[in-house]
Amino acid sequence: MLLLLVSFRLDIPSAGITIDIRAVFDTGFMANSTEPLTNCAASPLLDSPRPQSVKGERQSVETTPPYLRALGRRELPASIDVLGERFQRGRVFKNDFFAVTAMYANEHRKVVLKVGRQAWLGIFPMRWVGRLLAAKERAALQALSGTEGIPRYLCHWEDTGIVREYLDGHAMIKGERVPDDFHERLRGLIRRVHAAGMAYVDLEKCENVLVGADGRPGLFDFQIAWHWPRGWGGELFPARLIRRWLQRADWYHLVKLQRRTRPDQLSREELAQSYVKPGYVQAYTRLSRPLTLFRRWLLRRIDPRRIVD
Repeated sequence: MLLLLVSFRLDIPSAGITIDIRAVFDTGFMANSTEPLTNCAASPLLDSPRPQSVKGERQSVETTPPYLRALGRRELPASIDVLGERFQRGRVFKNDFFAVTAMYANEHRKVVLKVGRQAWLGIFPMRWVGRLLAAKERAALQALSGTEGIPRYLCHWEDTGIVREYLDGHAMIKGERVPDDFHERLRGLIRRVHAAGMAYVDLEKCENVLVGADGRPGLFDFQIAWHWPRGWGGELFPARLIRRWLQRADWYHLVKLQRRTRPDQLSREELAQSYVKPGYVQAYTRLSRPLTLFRRWLLRRIDPRRIVD
């Protein structure tokens, strides 16, 4: 969050919007990356006041006001070129304030395009948010390159998007009986994330974990993951302390996920402990709860028909 504020302040001068934000990305999130920054062939966004939604999506794109969609009244292109291959747009997974995510496919394989915020919010330019989130997620995927269960980063799309590998599977469902070794593998995956100096942060809900077609776990969304590069003081106070708190919260939420899907694998003591929130989780809940309630109230006021998380 501090980096967001710093980036925003650097971005305020109208003459330096692009230069300042790109400097943050290049010297910060990309400083420790050894992989080249590969650009996809970007197709133009399409003007459309009523983008299509997919039946069954929890949040209908059609009923979401344009200013709450990442691209406003525009929609993703019908096709994109990725590393010399042409892909056609398929399902739109999500289209919210911060990003729009869709699957693209050809006869050989599938990829995922995620484009961060580009639309203005009233009189305020918000493209810097999309640039920051895209660079942050790109750096996280590159840091975890080659890890089983983590999609491979392929290239960036314009200045606010990334294209990554598509992981075949489905979002984990509460009450689903996952394979016996699923949670042990998931813990191993989180260990790998933590070893890379990150915290996943987004394990509170079952649907944020992928159950692969092979029954193995996957993590695919690093938009809110904690990843503060060493070159920007990631090993210094207070960044290091915050990272440790968030990593401990990851472990707490892992036990909760196991309780919701495979409680038979937990002892009575572990089950009882999974209902006890650690102090740092309680502190985060107290801080974030008012914002969550305000968001839900605001979205229901905008459209009472919406299903709000």
